Amino acid sequence: MVGLNNQAVTMEQAFMRRMLDPVDLLSFFGLVAYIVAKTNPLGQRLGDLVAKTRVVEEAPAQASGSC
Repeated sequence: MVGLNNQAVTMEQAFMRRMLDPVDLLSFFGLVAYIVAKTNPLGQRLGDLVAKTRVVEEAPAQASGSC
């Protein structure tokens, strides 16, 4: 998870994002989160929109050395 400016997420942003989890995930069995994420170009759910964050996929770690 990163801020919209690709910087590390602040504690305030993480807190705001988590405060909206009940709205996103529990209302209508997650339907709100699904609809918001599907209609948003960055795939953000409501908590991400309010906190100005987005989830990014991390590249898999490369194995070092030989087996």
